[in-house]
Amino acid sequence: MDRDIQDIFREKNREILIANLKYDLDKNIDNLLGTITNMFNKEFEVAIENINTIVNDASISLENNFVSRVVNSMKLDCFNRIDELIKNKKNVLAYEIGKFTFEKNEMDKYFNLVFKTTKTLKDDIHNYFKEVCGMNDFSLDNYDNSELASSRIKFYLENRLYGKLETKMHMEIMIRDNNLINKAKESYERYQEITEKTVNNN
Repeated sequence: MDRDIQDIFREKNREILIANLKYDLDKNIDNLLGTITNMFNKEFEVAIENINTIVNDASISLENNFVSRVVNSMKLDCFNRIDELIKNKKNVLAYEIGKFTFEKNEMDKYFNLVFKTTKTLKDDIHNYFKEVCGMNDFSLDNYDNSELASSRIKFYLENRLYGKLETKMHMEIMIRDNNLINKAKESYERYQEITEKTVNNN
């Protein structure tokens, strides 16, 4: 088969593989964000109930829906930041995929990059939660027993809400990484088969 024709077919197959990898990446991240959305809705709803209990135990009377408004605002801010961090991971992977020539061992570089971007993501999430835990969104200073209530709320946010969310997200991200790598392996195997058949049949 003429070398120029082989190169044309190989490049076309490469473009197909890149498109498949990017599609799988987009789907993977969309599914991850969907799972995290459900996770946040559940955990922050529980947080509203628990913080209301803390406030009531301290005999503090707040305006209607105060806790709900504050917690839902926290949830939105938190999700927006996590969404941004996860999409940063996706953008790095998509950019690198576009440069691949798929020579020997290049897929291993991709798999290593998946894990590297996940380590960065996990570190960024951890640092973000540390930053958030240092903030006080509940202004209870004008109430009796406010110090104890504020302390209990802070403990709950750090150790129950954000700590639990971080652990659950880390587990979900690792599962999605394994799925992404398995799909990439399947796509690359098909790419190799098609490329070999194209060359042999011509």
